[in-house]
Amino acid sequence: MANLNDLRARRRRQTTADIHDAALRLAREVGFDNVTIEQISAEAGVSQRTFFNYFPTKESAVVFAPLEIPDELAAEFISRGKARESVVLTDLISLIADALGQQGPSRRDFQDIEFVAHQHPSVLAAMLSTFEAFSTAVAEVVAQRLGKSADDEVPQLIAGLALATVRAGMERWTQDQAADPDTPVPCIKQSARLLRRFFGSGDAAAVPSGPRRAGRK
Repeated sequence: MANLNDLRARRRRQTTADIHDAALRLAREVGFDNVTIEQISAEAGVSQRTFFNYFPTKESAVVFAPLEIPDELAAEFISRGKARESVVLTDLISLIADALGQQGPSRRDFQDIEFVAHQHPSVLAAMLSTFEAFSTAVAEVVAQRLGKSADDEVPQLIAGLALATVRAGMERWTQDQAADPDTPVPCIKQSARLLRRFFGSGDAAAVPSGPRRAGRK
């Protein structure tokens, strides 16, 4: 049963990615206003009914990004237990960097999503909604580690600071042609260094370790 569930999850992730890729590619090639859900579905090789099983609108299909923290990374973060807020912030930036290094959007996708979003208010609204949902999920993970409610000000503030730092690194990654095109992690590290300087504390925002790779210790 576990294998069957894993297979279904992989198929769902692949279908989600196929629909998103088709939507973003068509928006890039013919313009967002000229793209229809029928065209996106045909390009992705799915029915329109299947499209709506995955996305409520074409805007949501265009801005989709795998912004989530894998369960195993979240569990490891939570298991470290309560600590000073500065330490939790440090760990959280590293956690998000790890997640993005493993399964984040490509630089081209991130650039294209931002371009379309800034041209079309409805797409921008969908993108902001996606970021807000991710922020809520991050705050919940922080709250679990601290033993607080997700509505508490402290988890929300830690999540906001971490995501602002990550966002700055992502922006630099999309704009700096000399940056590694395969991963945003080095740019996020640089943003974390700047945050550490602002706090004036050695542990306020330590440089994220980056994604763990096989063969590295």
